[in-house]
Amino acid sequence: RVLRTGPLRRLWASFNTDDKGVRLSSALCVLEDVNGNICVGTDDGLLVYDEEKRAFVNTEVNLPDRTGRISVSSMEQDRNGNIWAAGDFGIMCIDGSDNHVGTYFKSQEDLDHNVFLHGSSLRLADGTIFFGGTNGICHFRPEEFENNHHAAEVVISEVYVNGNPLRQDVANITIPVKFESEENNLSFD
Repeated sequence: RVLRTGPLRRLWASFNTDDKGVRLSSALCVLEDVNGNICVGTDDGLLVYDEEKRAFVNTEVNLPDRTGRISVSSMEQDRNGNIWAAGDFGIMCIDGSDNHVGTYFKSQEDLDHNVFLHGSSLRLADGTIFFGGTNGICHFRPEEFENNHHAAEVVISEVYVNGNPLRQDVANITIPVKFESEENNLSFD
């Protein structure tokens, strides 16, 4: 349950479940961003309070290698207005202007672990962000990361089979290429 009061009237509003079934009973962390938006991390994802609808709405977060709901257990906002969230997926940065996930870290590549604990975050005055997880603490300075919203163009200029160049024009291959069983070592330029 989330309770909200107006700064002037001292009126309280209580939110638990709205008419669309958004559940606040599993709230793990709450963040008020620099624009006054109230964000709630839950076992069912990220909710943001919509002042016009007077309700919390689910924010769709699309991670490149994950489908379904995510659990958001800790959040901090950086100096650029981006929200850094941690949970059962790793750590992600949600662009404050368009809710696009710009930076995403997971244990297989960048982190010692993937599970972060609820409410275990801190932003220092110098901008360093800390998240506490099952295997310790991760910390970083968000301004050291560059967000590139453009997918890189991948070009394969040469294919090698067992160390020998493939005898076809790689750029113009339009039919399936078949290999013999002993041709089992492929490399690319």
